[in-house]
Amino acid sequence: MTKLKTPPFVQSSAPDDSLPWREWLRAAAARINERLAMSGTADEIVITDNGDGTATIALPGSIKLDGATAIRLLATDASKKTVSVADLTAWIAGVADEINIANDGDGTITIGIADPLIVGKGGTGAATLTDHGILLGSGIGAVTPLGVATNGQLPIGSTGADPVLALITGTANQIVVTPGAGSITLSAPQDLNTGASPTFSIISLTGIKLVTGANARMGRGTLVAGTVTVANTSVKAATNIMLTPQDNNTTGALRISARVVDTSFTITSSNAGDTGEVAWLFLDPV
Repeated sequence: MTKLKTPPFVQSSAPDDSLPWREWLRAAAARINERLAMSGTADEIVITDNGDGTATIALPGSIKLDGATAIRLLATDASKKTVSVADLTAWIAGVADEINIANDGDGTITIGIADPLIVGKGGTGAATLTDHGILLGSGIGAVTPLGVATNGQLPIGSTGADPVLALITGTANQIVVTPGAGSITLSAPQDLNTGASPTFSIISLTGIKLVTGANARMGRGTLVAGTVTVANTSVKAATNIMLTPQDNNTTGALRISARVVDTSFTITSSNAGDTGEVAWLFLDPV
């Protein structure tokens, strides 16, 4: 380093604030900076000449880390060096069949529910389900689609096995099954209601019971002086009325002596003194 020149004036006991001293000091500082040739390092050290023989040494506004990856979290390795975390899944793990963790490749991750979600966690275990299908349980396994039912089909059970879709079948000349869209209609070959008149080619009965009472098809009347009028709205012009004495108080021949359709009929004995009980039965022709 070149020695500074002697000041061009007589030095007093100490430097003062005179103009010659100030100029000499500024020149001396400039020569020191030139000789020292101080300089910083890009992105590491910044050196600033203050112009008064001093310099300011500082860190840059931001520090660049060699080997770091942009937009990544930092961690320390086994050597306690700072390194970038390449994949967050190394830190955050999912659970098989429940939670999926996916590395997005840009420093982020995506967390989602496993697809399909298993039955044990409230899912179906199936990625897709049959449209309009019926689902069957399979224990801890995925649900089983039974399929799409056609008009009138129902799941029919089978012991120890999955049910199957099938139609209800009727019996010839007994039960008629008519499937429809969302419906099943069961019917007999002919009307069997209480007001109907079904037809049978042959009928075999071991016994017959008929309802008695007001306007019934069977009943009894008691003769008074050999006659009785029975009120009954079911009597018709073609109704056959069968008469049978029920005790020994009727000795004469019995007949229907009068009939008012839908109103009444009169039973008369050939013996005007008969006071017995008479049973009657209606039989209408087809």
